[in-house]
Amino acid sequence: MMNPFPLAFGHVGPIGYCPMVMGLGRKTRTIRVYCAACDALLYKYRKGGPGRLVKCFQDQIVQDQTHGDLHCPNCGQEFARETMAYGRPANKIIQGRVTVRR
Repeated sequence: MMNPFPLAFGHVGPIGYCPMVMGLGRKTRTIRVYCAACDALLYKYRKGGPGRLVKCFQDQIVQDQTHGDLHCPNCGQEFARETMAYGRPANKIIQGRVTVRR
């Protein structure tokens, strides 16, 4: 008998289907990321899920005040490093160098 629900939990979807990228209708909120040293605005970022900010996926950055430099435009402090996470380019946040507000 054929499964009437081919994309149910535990089943693999079609090639190129990735629930992390597609979002599956999850709610996101826009947060503002500031430099902890000088309080300058660095990013406006669409964050999904609870918890602290560990990494920022580059495709979810709404507004980038650093222009991809990963240094604060005001004081020059490095606040993140480039990395890959789940096959997507991301910025790994150095803890203690940024503050997050809604």
